[in-house]
Amino acid sequence: MSGPLEQAWALLKFQPAEGEQLGQGMNQYVYGLEGDPNVTKVGSAAALSDMYLLNRLASMNPLFESQQPIPMTQELPMEAAARFSDSSPVLSEQLRGEPLDDAPGSHIRGLALAQALHEQTRQGPLLEGLGVADLKDPNWMRVLPQRGIPVATITRDPSQVGMAVAHDPQFYGATNPTEPVARFAAQARRGAPRRLGIDYTVPEPLREAFARRVDELPFDQFTEPIFESEVPMTLGEEQAMMDRILQNEAELTRILSPVGASL
Repeated sequence: MSGPLEQAWALLKFQPAEGEQLGQGMNQYVYGLEGDPNVTKVGSAAALSDMYLLNRLASMNPLFESQQPIPMTQELPMEAAARFSDSSPVLSEQLRGEPLDDAPGSHIRGLALAQALHEQTRQGPLLEGLGVADLKDPNWMRVLPQRGIPVATITRDPSQVGMAVAHDPQFYGATNPTEPVARFAAQARRGAPRRLGIDYTVPEPLREAFARRVDELPFDQFTEPIFESEVPMTLGEEQAMMDRILQNEAELTRILSPVGASL
């Protein structure tokens, strides 16, 4: 699908004002439309690097559910505009699922689960090199058809049934960020990272496979729908959006280079 047909298809993606708010997290509001298999999310452009890495990782690992930007063709609902108007709002689309409840101990389990994925899965060295983290319970969801990890394993509750995939992880790279606030968050969500190239390595076939996924969808192409918006931005808003995208590009370069990929 390309050209005018692709543009027309993009415009069919439902807008938050057409649906109902299903939930909200620290960084996103989620909207659903009856009968639509996907949700539309509203978030800040500051999180585009996480969204891009999730999208690329999901293309080669069924434990993760892809997310991608879509054009904004209508004004945001009042609650989303109030929350994100000063942080360069971005719409995105993701498969609709049933997020797990945020039960007590969720953050601690998420840290342990991230470390287990790094150590025990075939793609573990790549996940560790990308710094996959923040795998607390609500960042997993049940989807159909079922795939992923048993919910009982994620929640440590044997009464829980079904499987779940990660839909909202964060990525910190092979080393924790140097900026104090981001570094503190990384330390809490993934701990002190092992040293890539010393304590572990990413096998060359795995490096090459992920680098091909990055090459298939460059970051500037990934973010194109943002600039196909029909909701006008002021010059100040356009500049703020570009600044945030450049910041994301710099963060992606920091994360991707050590695992052998580049934008």
